[in-house]
Amino acid sequence: MDENLHPLAREGIRLFNAGAFFEAHEALEEAWLESPVPIRNLYRGLLQAAVVCLHLERGNLRGALKVYRRSLKWLEPWPEVVAGIAVGQLRREMEACIQAARTSGTAELPKADCPRIRLHSGGIPS
Repeated sequence: MDENLHPLAREGIRLFNAGAFFEAHEALEEAWLESPVPIRNLYRGLLQAAVVCLHLERGNLRGALKVYRRSLKWLEPWPEVVAGIAVGQLRREMEACIQAARTSGTAELPKADCPRIRLHSGGIPS
């Protein structure tokens, strides 16, 4: 898929990686609303990943688990890398975060332990 990322999706990814999960959700939601299928489905998965991290940051394991399951519906169909986004790596990092929260019994996740949305440029992840 050679589609260029929506500018608000790029901004949402930047915000996500900075740990500004609420703001990332807002930007990604706008990109989702303004984009055609199928890329809008990817943006929906990304915005829900931001909500998962927001719930974890706030210590809401139950909410994180609920949204995580929903986010998989939108992230699982995509290949390892699509539109320059390392979707497979994000799925694995999200799973690791959820497992760590389940194991610890607490959902409070330090920003440094949150997943990142990595972009590929010229074949090299950033």
